[in-house]
Amino acid sequence: MRAERGKACENKWKEEFKRKGARIIDLPQNFGADFVAKNPDGSVTIAEVKSGCSKLTPNQRNLQNRILSIKNDAMEHKVLLCDCNGKIVQD
Repeated sequence: MRAERGKACENKWKEEFKRKGARIIDLPQNFGADFVAKNPDGSVTIAEVKSGCSKLTPNQRNLQNRILSIKNDAMEHKVLLCDCNGKIVQD
């Protein structure tokens, strides 16, 4: 059930990026992120999707900190959230 909820959340976020004109690139399992969005302005978003009511795991927090330490204006890392009801949470 958790995997299904996570996949549904991921698909909702992919649709949100596509709606804004981004091209989605799926990543292999265990890559450390769920997908990459190449945005219309040329920037790249590395997306880690987190669904449900739980907080980030230590591994997700470490990944986020590693990626955020890379100073590159054309690339950003986002942890994308869905709430307990499966709706996307905008920042």
